[in-house]
Amino acid sequence: MSQKPLIPKIEDIVWGELLGEPTIKRRTRNGVVLDQFAIQGWIKNSSRKNQFEITQTGKSIAQKRLANHWPTWQADLLLFKSAQLSPEDPAAWSLLKRDQAGHLARKLKQINRRTLFAWERRHSKAKGEFVSAAFDGVSITTDEIVRLRLPPCSRIKLKNGKDIECDELMETFGEIDIPERGWENIAKIEAPQSQALISIENKGAFVDFPVIDSATLVFIPGDNTSALRRVIAVLVKQPLLHFGDLDPKGIEIYRMLARELPVHQFVPRYACEYVDTHAQPCEPPWSDGEYSSLDPLVAELVSCGRWLEQEALVLDYRFQSEVEIALKQLVH
Repeated sequence: MSQKPLIPKIEDIVWGELLGEPTIKRRTRNGVVLDQFAIQGWIKNSSRKNQFEITQTGKSIAQKRLANHWPTWQADLLLFKSAQLSPEDPAAWSLLKRDQAGHLARKLKQINRRTLFAWERRHSKAKGEFVSAAFDGVSITTDEIVRLRLPPCSRIKLKNGKDIECDELMETFGEIDIPERGWENIAKIEAPQSQALISIENKGAFVDFPVIDSATLVFIPGDNTSALRRVIAVLVKQPLLHFGDLDPKGIEIYRMLARELPVHQFVPRYACEYVDTHAQPCEPPWSDGEYSSLDPLVAELVSCGRWLEQEALVLDYRFQSEVEIALKQLVH
């Protein structure tokens, strides 16, 4: 004996919708079925655009068909309607069954957003703002890692009174990596030799940045500035220098920082030498706007429709001295 399918065929779902509603709208999922029904004379156009209603012949066929293949169609469609889900969406059937299954989640103080979405939505990457009452009061995390390069003699002071000396970590790993949930345990970061904070847009530039004993380096991936904000919150106030790509996105990141923080743009003075050899056509193109407040090289790139990424500049033999000169001007 064959097992009844978990989800009715799309033809039966459309039959149920036609019987249950005065009209149904043509959509991507039901379009082919509606075309087939229309050819047979089982449905007709309603007075509303792209809406169809069932004919008497169609009604007779639908009732017989559903009685054999989907006897619970009326009750099922009511459940979908109350849940504001479409029975034509295969994923909606499993969502509806989750409510009926009565699964209980563990009690957590924090939960990763992907874990939560996989529990409550179609899948872990499904977007949406609504969170069910079962997770009221739970902190939803993204669990990103903050990557830092601290100068010598730095330490992380924990809220439990303990200290983490950072020199050995820096010598071993070349950086300090702090997960999002770890910040709850940090009271402050003491970096007595740090006179400035340098934010760096790209990973390659961050890891290959020369050792700067008088600055704290922070990797800020793209336009995600949360890492920088976490560091600023626990570090003694100091000037901020931003090093990013010279392209529309990189400039937008810098301007986003400048709207909320006192920040200075760092462009090595020799960068103009790299326009002919390393600059690329800018796609999408630069937008019309004001660029005079930025480093003069930006206006030059805008005028020639090109952009320059930061990584090549890091390898130039003059880079470290350029950083040190910029820091000296910034601090003094």
